Amino acid sequence: DLTDQNKIKAPRSERFPETYHAGLDGLVMIFSDHVIWKYRDALEVTRNANQSIARFLKRCLTFMDRGFVFKLINSYVNMFGPGDHKILYQFKFDFLQEVCNHEHFIALCLPIQIGRAH
Repeated sequence: DLTDQNKIKAPRSERFPETYHAGLDGLVMIFSDHVIWKYRDALEVTRNANQSIARFLKRCLTFMDRGFVFKLINSYVNMFGPGDHKILYQFKFDFLQEVCNHEHFIALCLPIQIGRAH
């Protein structure tokens, strides 16, 4: 727990160990494989898995290094290909819609000018 370990005030990049990041990366890849390969046999299960990983990653934007979380989001979305069935396209857009509902998503995606004199 971040508050028990007094890491809530630490920079986001230092809140979780690299092993946690690696485990989370693996988990997202397992979920994406599950969704892509099982959607025909278990439509509702894979739809729920897709929504669950979207909600989880949306929450991760609040507590974790956002660059890392965006890398996970990008990896997940890139698992969907151009020749996929229309159901998978719907899953992809449902996933993106959920992630984009994060309260700071627009602000996170705006370009920032750094080091420019006024």
